[in-house]
This record gives sequence, C-alpha cells and structure tokens, in this order.
Amino acid sequence: MTSIKFIFRPSTQCEARGTLSFRIIHHRSIRQITTRHHIHAHEWDRQTGCIITEGATPERKTYLQNIRQALRDDYTQLQRIVHRLEQTHEDYTAAQVRDIYLQRQSGESFFTFISEQIALCHELNRPRTAETYDAVKNSFARYLCGKDLAPTDLDTDLVNSYEHHLKRQGLHPNTTSFYLRNLRALYNRAVRKGLTSQNHPFTDVFTGMERTRKRAITLDAMKRIRQLNLTQHRRMEWARDLFLFSFYNRGMSFVDMAFLRKDNLRQGILTYRRKKTGQELRVKWEKYSQDILNRHPSPDHSPYLLPIITRPDTDERKQYLQACHSANYYLHLIGRQLQLPITLTTYVSRHAWASIARSRHVPLATISDALGHESEATTRIYLATLDHSAVDRANHSLLRDLCAPPEKWTGRTRTQK
Repeated sequence: MTSIKFIFRPSTQCEARGTLSFRIIHHRSIRQITTRHHIHAHEWDRQTGCIITEGATPERKTYLQNIRQALRDDYTQLQRIVHRLEQTHEDYTAAQVRDIYLQRQSGESFFTFISEQIALCHELNRPRTAETYDAVKNSFARYLCGKDLAPTDLDTDLVNSYEHHLKRQGLHPNTTSFYLRNLRALYNRAVRKGLTSQNHPFTDVFTGMERTRKRAITLDAMKRIRQLNLTQHRRMEWARDLFLFSFYNRGMSFVDMAFLRKDNLRQGILTYRRKKTGQELRVKWEKYSQDILNRHPSPDHSPYLLPIITRPDTDERKQYLQACHSANYYLHLIGRQLQLPITLTTYVSRHAWASIARSRHVPLATISDALGHESEATTRIYLATLDHSAVDRANHSLLRDLCAPPEKWTGRTRTQK
C-alpha cells in the first residue's frame, strides 16, 4: 500500500509563509515532493491536514481555495500514478512515484498553471487581472472541449484554430484580440517559468485594437436622460442616477464610484484614488451630486458613499460587478426608450463628459487631468474614438468647394455667384 499525505512545513522566520508538500510512503520508504504553494501557519489545520479559509479576507479566501483545488488535482494525479504502477504487478518504490510525477510536471497542465496565476493575482490584490485570466481560461477550455494540454502544446496551428473558433462565434475583432492577447500573456509567463520554450505561436493572429465605434452622446441627449421621469421605475431611476453621478464628477468610472467611501468627501471636496492607476483625483462636490445622495442614501453602518456595495466585507468585488451589470441592463432600456443612436452603458457617461468638454474647447491637458489619464497621449487616443464631427465638417467644407458650380463669364467681365 502507498500513502500520500499533505505536509505543511512552517518557515523558520517569524510571520513568513511556510511550504506545502506531498509525502509519499511506500514499504516504509519516504519521499517528499515540495510544491510551489506557500501559506501562513494559521491557515493550516494539522489535525485534518487541510487548508483553513475561515476568517480570511475575500481575496485571501479565493487564493486559498485555488491552492486547495490545485493540491487536489495534484493528489489525484499521484493516485493515478500509483494505480497504474500497481496494475503492472511489479514492485515499485516511493522514489519512482515521485520521479514519474516530476517528469509529468515538466509537461505541466497549462490550465493548472493558469489557475495558479489566477490565485497569485488574487494574492497580489489584482482582481481585475484574475477575472480576465479566468475568462480566458474558460473560453480556451470550451474550445478544447475540456481536454487538457501542456504549455509546450501551444503552437501556431492551435492558436490560429482558436482565433478561427472565436470569429465563428461572431465576436468583434477587439473581443477576439482580448482573448488572444491575454492567452499570449499567460503563455509568456509560462516561458519565463521555464515550462516551455518561446516558439512565438501568436505571430499570425490579430492581437491589436481596432478603433471602436463612437460611444459618446451629445449634451442634448444628456439633458433628455436627466429630465426623464422614472419615479415609477426605481431600478431604472437608480441606474440613470448612477450614470448622472459619473458625469457630474468628471466621468468617474463605475468601479471608482462603487468603492467611494464616506470619508472621501470632506469640506466640499471628493478625494479618491483611481482603482485602475492609483492616481489621486480631487473633485469639487456639486449640489447635483448631493441630490443623488439624498435620493439614494447609503446605510449608516456602511462605510461607502453610494449604496452600490450594500454588504461590506462580503465579497465586495462580486457585489460591484453585479451592480454594474444591473445598471448597464437598465441603461440599455433607457437608451432604447429615448431612441439613442448608441447602446447606453455606464462607460458612455465617461466618454460623453470628455467629448462634450472637448467640443467646448476645454484644453486637452485639463481633460487628461480630469479623467485621471497618466499622459495626454492616452487622452488623444481616447478622444479619437469619441466624435468625428469635426473631421466630418472639414470634409464637407472641402467637398462643397470642390463640387461648387463653375464661375460664369460674360464677355470680359466675370460674374460672381
């Protein structure tokens, strides 16, 4: 009989993380396999030999759950190795079990590697990247119909076939690029880890960005949205008010609105750091924003300014995402009701503020600061997708001059139109 157990070896340094290992025992021979997973001593139950997740923050809990799943997968793989060795009816050693496992790990499952990267992103408090990698993992797994593969299996033919699969689904080129860019990022991480050599399998697929359709709306459309009577539709009213709150505060992104805290507002100034860049922004508090707070007050026990996250310390990221999806759904209905030319989302408010400000000759540097962009170059790219009306007017003027009727001559005298 072969015994396989989880072992936790605490660090000799205070507060440092210990290492998780597998212990293989066969015929009193013991071999140990050290994993890449590290946890704190209080996160390990010695009696049950299990990871403890109770009391952990939501991000840390997700990280520990991912480690737990990775260990289960490795444990299952070790059991299969033992089972196959026993089926040969030949004697084997604990060292053989370890060596076969390590040999297979050199051709490690790409999906196991992605899961580890997702867990690492949660540990580093990068939930957005973790969600992106999880979406890519699920999409690629669906394409492979649940089959596994090693990082070394990614080649040009496979990646090209995956791109074709995405296109057949009717996805926009920027969406297919999203999946391929992030799959490439994961592949490059595997290369840096030494799990495969760099074979450049993404050379022939599109990983760029096409210019998106105009996502801004006019000031007149903003007025129509603001004046819409939605008192009989509370959820639509709430979504509309969040849209307006974003516009009132210089196109604030939805994630920054969701995590605004009450102590961010002091002496008429709203001060916060952008989730995306960490840049600090200061916005003068306007009466219009206060009106929205008066209509939708946050509970006294909540530290948040807006009642978007209603259960603090309970998977706040999930609450934010659900609220964003809900707001976009009702904004879509509002846009259809007003017959707007574009699909209305929370992000349109940010685009609209930038576009309207630019149309009123607000300097580019000012718009860049207001949006929290790290450089004016980013703002130029941003505005380039918003409104082509200036280019259209210039083109119309050129065509008007080009196609004007010829001047008429009467003898020596030229008559002007």
